[in-house]
Amino acid sequence: MPPVGAAIAAVGTAIGGAVSAVSAFAASSFVGSLLVNTAVSVGLSLLSRALAPKAAPSSVEQHGIQTAVTTTGGTEPQGFILGRTATAGHHVCPPMSHDDGGTPNGFLTYVIELSDLPGIGLSRVILNDGYSELGATAHADYGFPLLGQRVNGTDHAWIKIYDGAQTAADPMLVAKYSSYPDRPWSSSFVGHGTAYAIVTFRYNREVFNSLPKVRFELDGVPLYDPRFDSSVGGSGPQRWIDPSTWARSANPAVMIYNILRGIRLPTGEIWGGDVPAEDLPLDNWVTAMNACDAPIGSRPSFVAGLEVKLEMEPAEVIDELAKTCLGQVSEMGGVFRMRVGAPAAPVQFITNEDIVISAPQELDPFPGLAASANAIASEYPEPASLWTSRAAPPLFNPAWEAEDGGRRLSTSLNFPACSVVSQVAQLMTSYIKDARRFRTHRLVLPPETFHLEPLDTIAWTSARNGYTNKIFEVVEITDQPGTINQELVLRERDPGDYGWTSAQDLPEVVPVTGLAPRPAQIIAGWSVAASTLKDALGLDRRPAITLSWIGSAALDALFVRYEIRLKATAQVVASGLADRAAGSVLVSDGLLPEADYEVRGRYVLDRPTEWSSWLSVTTPGIYLQGDDLRGGIKGLLSDADLAPVEILTALPSSGNFPGRTVYLTTDTKLYRWTGSAWSSGLAAREIEGKLSDDQIEAIAAAKITGALIEAQIANGAVSGAKIAAAAIDAGKLAANAVTAAKLAAGAVTAGKLAAGSVTATAIEAGAISTEKIAAGAVTAGLIAAGAIDAEKIGVTQLSAITSDIGTATAGVIRSADGKFKINLNAKTITITV
Repeated sequence: MPPVGAAIAAVGTAIGGAVSAVSAFAASSFVGSLLVNTAVSVGLSLLSRALAPKAAPSSVEQHGIQTAVTTTGGTEPQGFILGRTATAGHHVCPPMSHDDGGTPNGFLTYVIELSDLPGIGLSRVILNDGYSELGATAHADYGFPLLGQRVNGTDHAWIKIYDGAQTAADPMLVAKYSSYPDRPWSSSFVGHGTAYAIVTFRYNREVFNSLPKVRFELDGVPLYDPRFDSSVGGSGPQRWIDPSTWARSANPAVMIYNILRGIRLPTGEIWGGDVPAEDLPLDNWVTAMNACDAPIGSRPSFVAGLEVKLEMEPAEVIDELAKTCLGQVSEMGGVFRMRVGAPAAPVQFITNEDIVISAPQELDPFPGLAASANAIASEYPEPASLWTSRAAPPLFNPAWEAEDGGRRLSTSLNFPACSVVSQVAQLMTSYIKDARRFRTHRLVLPPETFHLEPLDTIAWTSARNGYTNKIFEVVEITDQPGTINQELVLRERDPGDYGWTSAQDLPEVVPVTGLAPRPAQIIAGWSVAASTLKDALGLDRRPAITLSWIGSAALDALFVRYEIRLKATAQVVASGLADRAAGSVLVSDGLLPEADYEVRGRYVLDRPTEWSSWLSVTTPGIYLQGDDLRGGIKGLLSDADLAPVEILTALPSSGNFPGRTVYLTTDTKLYRWTGSAWSSGLAAREIEGKLSDDQIEAIAAAKITGALIEAQIANGAVSGAKIAAAAIDAGKLAANAVTAAKLAAGAVTAGKLAAGSVTATAIEAGAISTEKIAAGAVTAGLIAAGAIDAEKIGVTQLSAITSDIGTATAGVIRSADGKFKINLNAKTITITV
């Protein structure tokens, strides 16, 4: 058992010299273990007490945290967390896995026990070689994502914490593993009172190349602090009988107080002293607690954190916690007191005249050289180093070395329960300075000093010894029988050994987290170029793209992955793998000629890689050729019973067949063999849709076979420029083909109409209006007999008509000067003179 045996345990009292009685009592009680520690450490410095050998090997790990690697098996002792520390925890069961959609065993699950007492809090997670911050939004099944394992927006690790207050089994574990073949997880696996973590990992070789290692930085279980209990003189809601009112604390004096009173386990057993409250004087303990909280700059003077295993002796744990605050615990008459830091003010002033001269006196001015120290080194668990053990800056003192004959006498004292480097430096300084206070006196004082207790201080003025109010600490008191004189063992102390200011604090430790994460590697020398795929004769047959990179880079990569996408739509049209060592690849499959593409690439590795940027390229204009088709284009058309268009300089006179088509280069027209002649005309029946104005050139009668119908003529399409002279005859127009909407203004002139072409059936009712007919366009010879009747004329006024018109139906007949008017409907004649 390491440190402060007496420095922390008790300076105790050997009542009546009855050490044997104390030993007997120690065999059966926690209090006894404190008294034994006291008996063997009388007169020693704080450092000597901390380094004094223990009766049994220590169960408190002195290097780093208590559980650095997650343990397995069913024999690991239970434990809990005090203050802030870290632990790897204990595997409740071996790692389990379940499917990730279509990926078998795509998720790995750890269930890790953190504390066998409820109420801990998670501070940070250490995954492999670094801290991983928690995301803000929890996954419904897996908990909060670990952002250090988020790659390209995809999470690969999550954590869910149960603090021990849970009343039901985790639903994800039940859903995924209730039928697990080896260890089915049932709904009865609640873990009442046990704090545990569920850590889930998504399989990805680039993120995890082995089973992940995880540790947890935790804040310990809630503790009772009487300073916040208004029922005992404090201020606050805490009550000893109601643990739900307690709060987490990193104060080492608060931790020791709770251990002495006893920490109740979920089983109902007590771990610790079970000391009654009245045997822990609050004025003393509140002073010790406040001394720990006293600020030094921005930090409290003393904090502590330790993972406690229930196999550890409570007195041993108290030793470790007291080491972190320069603390000492004393017991006298079953009453426990604690002092933190510098010795208290003197409670007694003595001179040589106060000493009982009839009793022997002893002076031990300095220890042997083997028991001396003038330099000190320490290790402590450093959070910046992922809670691994780290050496604090050692302390050397040339003046002390000179006093010791020019020799450096180093000692070491580790602080497994302290994780603040400035606090460790403060402790080292005080411990080594206190160790240089060598003088120890044994003397007897009269009965008036019976009120003295261990850890009290006295001020001694002695001309013989050269003392003027020199401070000594009472380390042992023996009540002499018969005389009631007080036999004391005093050790020299100096409050100046404990002074520390924020200016002496050390700078924060630069985080050292082992190997830095490997950066994602980008493909080296990535470039693209337009190219072609050639045939055996070296002719360009297909558009292609050449992808290039440095083939001698990334030697551990076997392949390069590439993607090609259309630049306009971002649709990936080609992807694949290429030999990394080749340095280039030609890609043509799926590529179009004269198209804009973008291309990217990356290495295929089981470590982090990233895509290159998208590079733009335009494919060359390589189109299908005759050789690309079986038997050429002619053969293809022949197989389909189709005649290809022939390009000739003269129309052939032999070998013609119906449907033969020739493009004549001399007039750039397309001709078709009708069976009896070559024709470049277009039959009206072959016109689909409507002919608009910009689709119609001058149309001669010979150009139209058959009659045009109304549906084939766009509105306003027929203008004077579109009609050849005498092009329109009666045979060219179907019944009602020409409507008002089909004729442009002034389109019909006399020269455009063949004799007798305008018949009654060719003209729609009301189609001919004044603006549709050019002046003098319609003569008697152009109008078929009876073609124009009243319903064909869509005008509001007729003038200069000399004819026998038969019966005329009208409303009003008026003279040209308007002075003579016949109103046929009103049956009146009006003459104006």
